[in-house]
Amino acid sequence: MKTRTLFLIIAAICMMILGSLTNASGAPNDTLDIRPGQFIDPKTGFDFSVDLEVAEGGEDRRGTVKFLLKRQFAGGGPGPGLICSAFGPFAELDFNTSIGNNPLPGITCGTAGGMPVAINGCKARLEFHGYAHIHHPKVTYIGMTTVEMNFKKRPGVGKGVIQIKVHTPKSKVLFKGKISDVDGVSNIDMSSCP
Repeated sequence: MKTRTLFLIIAAICMMILGSLTNASGAPNDTLDIRPGQFIDPKTGFDFSVDLEVAEGGEDRRGTVKFLLKRQFAGGGPGPGLICSAFGPFAELDFNTSIGNNPLPGITCGTAGGMPVAINGCKARLEFHGYAHIHHPKVTYIGMTTVEMNFKKRPGVGKGVIQIKVHTPKSKVLFKGKISDVDGVSNIDMSSCP
């Protein structure tokens, strides 16, 4: 009986230590900033630059997302923006007159608010409104989209793995790769992951 009790106490202490090392509390109001991060998409071999600013907001895990994905040209020069987070007006319709607003011209790249954001320890999962301008060899598409993103940071270093899934009417477009620091400087700040 004493051996079992001792084992349970040691197991509990180990779990507390591991929990404190990973800071995996999943507390609301965690943040993630990547400015800029670079990765090579393994399917195309293209270099991409990503800027991301995410903040959880409260217990319901809705938060804000500011995001821009750019193509990097040979030699490291910045290319055009391909995907951004977006916001815009809500739809309106007067049923008496059958007249509504035209929200499309009001949609702009910027901070998307009220989005599902979950940051737990060294992992982040988010979904947000976006605008995409994508070319071959990925799907050819220009227009509004929903973006899903997963990010996992390696504790203690400025590196991580990112997966960006863009929903288009034709298909889902996937960008993924290993984000590294830029010129030896860590550009990843994640409040819940050291």
